[in-house]
Amino acid sequence: MKCLQFDEVRKQIDDNFTFGSMSFESEAGTITAIVGSNGSGKTASFR
Repeated sequence: MKCLQFDEVRKQIDDNFTFGSMSFESEAGTITAIVGSNGSGKTASFR
C-alpha cells in the first residue's frame, strides 16, 4: 500500500534555481531518508 507518492514535482526559486523534476513513492511501513550534501535542495524540496 502506498503511503506517500508524488510525480514530476518541480520547484523554481527566483530565476536562479530550479529543483526537479522529481518523482517519489514510499510504501507504508518503510523508513525513508532524504540525504545529500549541503545546498543540494533537501529542505527546499519540502517547502
